[in-house]
Amino acid sequence: AKVKILELLGRIVEERRKAGDEAAGNDVLGSILSKDDEKTKLSLTDDQIVGLLISIIYAGYETVSTTMMMAVKYLHDNPKALREIKVTIPTFLTELFMNRGEGYGGKDATAINIL
Repeated sequence: AKVKILELLGRIVEERRKAGDEAAGNDVLGSILSKDDEKTKLSLTDDQIVGLLISIIYAGYETVSTTMMMAVKYLHDNPKALREIKVTIPTFLTELFMNRGEGYGGKDATAINIL
C-alpha cells in the first residue's frame, strides 16, 4: 500500500510540475510547487515534495485522532462537563439549523461555556 501511495503522489507531483504555473492550483501542492526560489535556484525534488505531502497528511491525521482522544478522556474525567454537553449540544445544533447557520442564539460554538 505504501508503494502505491508513493507512486500515486509521485505521478501527481510530476504531472502538476509539467503542467506549469497555470495548473498550480489553489491547494497545498500548488503552493509548494510555486515556492521555487528564483534567486538561489533552490527547489524541492519530486521525492522531497512527496515526503512533505506524506508528512502533512500524517500530521493532520494524528492531530485529529489525538484531539478526539483527549476530548473523550476529558469528558470521561469530568462528569459535570459531560452532563452539560449532553444538554447544550442538542440545543446548539437545533438552533444552528433553525437559524440557518447563525448558531447558538446568533453566536457560534464558542458561546457554549462548559469549561
